[in-house]
Amino acid sequence: MNKVGPFLKHVAPYQLQYNINVLKNYFPLIRDRHNVKSALDVGCGPGDLTSAVFQFVEQDINEMIGIDISPVMVDWANKAYGGDRIYFSKVDVQTIPKNFENRFDCIFSFWTLHWIADQSVNMHQAPFQKSANPQRELVKILEHVGFKDISCNVETVRFGKYTENDIAGFFFALSPYYDYIPINLRMEFIRDHVHLVDTEQDASGQRHYYFDHTMFVVHGCKIP
Repeated sequence: MNKVGPFLKHVAPYQLQYNINVLKNYFPLIRDRHNVKSALDVGCGPGDLTSAVFQFVEQDINEMIGIDISPVMVDWANKAYGGDRIYFSKVDVQTIPKNFENRFDCIFSFWTLHWIADQSVNMHQAPFQKSANPQRELVKILEHVGFKDISCNVETVRFGKYTENDIAGFFFALSPYYDYIPINLRMEFIRDHVHLVDTEQDASGQRHYYFDHTMFVVHGCKIP
């Protein structure tokens, strides 16, 4: 994802609203158990959520680092939200640098897990999508790498009231394939995706597009 403008317009506002609700429900579990002085955001994108989380712990945290594989996103995040105690770095989460090991009291990540190909037993995008028991499968992976006290829930989340232009912008911002499509076929590629999205009609007769997502909400602890 390297299209910052479309991402901030068509994707980030919906994601941020949901993410803040998750933080309000689950972040107390972290603060009650740990003295959070250093935190890492994996897949920070343009940094809006990293900055929002920083506000939850600003009074007692020493550093918050956001990492993302996209240099465009990292550059934007540093310009928009970077400071003395919060900054952003281009890092591939599958090759974490040595100076990150055993460094953070809290690591969080939103909307990133499904982009990571190597998850021990899966080697494709959205590896849990066809799983018969995705919760058990993910918990098994987390336990294997040393996590304890794991809470793993699956929630259905609806993002709605999109216009057709919103949906087109959503796919333009997020699709990893768009830039590889021949230029003369890109609009057709977007339209084909838009036509697959569900719609609903409100009381005034206006038709809106919506997505239903099945989301993992996971919390766990790992002792070095």
